[in-house]
Amino acid sequence: MKKYLNQTTVNVIAIAGAVAWGLCAISPNNSTRSNNGFSSPEAHAAFDDQIKANKFLDYEIARLRNCGELLQRGIYFSPDSPASWICNDVMID
Repeated sequence: MKKYLNQTTVNVIAIAGAVAWGLCAISPNNSTRSNNGFSSPEAHAAFDDQIKANKFLDYEIARLRNCGELLQRGIYFSPDSPASWICNDVMID
């Protein structure tokens, strides 16, 4: 059986990994959240708020669609179920 990794190769990989990790640890911009090209922290906060609003809208539309399909088929949560609140406000015509 041929041996692909000798001790020198393993040492070089370990040293290169340690150097790369060290460079990441001491980089000048090691904040947990970078600016990502935004002009100000306020712009970043506004972007985050918009993303949160979009995710909330996506969730509500999916909930409405799924609950509506279930109600049309006659499937619903029992009022005694702890999950009955999920589709309580969905109405179909």
